[in-house]
Amino acid sequence: MKNSILFITLLFFSLLSCARPQTDPKQAFEFYNTINNQLEQYKPIQQKLIDKLTTALIALKEDDNAKIDIQELSDLLEQSRTVCIQEQKIVENLTEFDNGINLKQKALSYIQTFHQSYQNEIPASIRIFSDNEGNKFERAKNILLPIFRLIKEREIEMNIALGDFENKYENLVHQSE
Repeated sequence: MKNSILFITLLFFSLLSCARPQTDPKQAFEFYNTINNQLEQYKPIQQKLIDKLTTALIALKEDDNAKIDIQELSDLLEQSRTVCIQEQKIVENLTEFDNGINLKQKALSYIQTFHQSYQNEIPASIRIFSDNEGNKFERAKNILLPIFRLIKEREIEMNIALGDFENKYENLVHQSE
């Protein structure tokens, strides 16, 4: 009987401690900082690729035979793929700090959407840029714009989660700095 009461008491306290969000300032800071640093570290190469793709689309809108630097796009794609894989592995290895905010999952969703585009939409667009068929602008636009919108949606969701985390744990995060 005593063992049953002890077990139930331990179970109750165990469940109670799991339900409360973590409040260790150092852990809050490390979790937030790791995600934020990953995003900031790899953003320039990803943004450069998106900028070059956008520039290519604009050029093709003006002239379907515009010269597009396919090698540069391919190189940027490969660099972006590599950093995306690194970024994803680091974030996947984190333990979610606050399941209510779900920052890790939102960051992973953003990263995985980029990864999807590096496997599918962006290579397909680069192939269109280099082919000899007409209407390149429309064909590439129909592939790229939906994935760009989805990436932007995921980025907004992630930024909201970053803001929520910062607001909820502001004192903890700033105490650790």
